[in-house]
Amino acid sequence: MKFGSGKMGASVSFVGDEKHIDEFVLFAYGRDNGFGVVRILGKDMNPNGIMTLMTVLKSSNIDLDQLKPLQQLLK
Repeated sequence: MKFGSGKMGASVSFVGDEKHIDEFVLFAYGRDNGFGVVRILGKDMNPNGIMTLMTVLKSSNIDLDQLKPLQQLLK
């Protein structure tokens, strides 16, 4: 599944079948902020829960300044 615009977007890939997901990877990018990758491992995860997570992330107002301390750990 992919969504986005010219300046930002995201994609979700998964391992397993459509009703029982064992792993999914979220890749997100923004022209101004760079990119991020999230890998979630589980067993028999429900796709409806993943869709709920994507909806919440899409509608959230995340303050990226709060994540700046994490950038220092990655240098």
